[in-house]
Amino acid sequence: MLDHVREVVGAAARWRPGPRRRRTVVVPDFCGRLASERSLIAVQAGVRTRCHSTTRQPTGDGIVLGQDPPAGTVVRRATEVVLTVMHAPADVDR
Repeated sequence: MLDHVREVVGAAARWRPGPRRRRTVVVPDFCGRLASERSLIAVQAGVRTRCHSTTRQPTGDGIVLGQDPPAGTVVRRATEVVLTVMHAPADVDR
């Protein structure tokens, strides 16, 4: 029993925490990208996104026209980036 206690105490003494995640991240550039790409880009960068569509009845994938905060801004991890997305309208006359 005493050997087990020494082993546990020794392991605890040698333990070192892993690398810490940064508290701040840099906002990536979403402009010109497909809206469907935003999730992967956001996860990799450490931010969240919310889309605002410029079209009343959006269909299909849209293109990101703008974002707030802008690309390159340093923000706290998990900050929400609002994306302005343009979709093709549903009632396009051909």
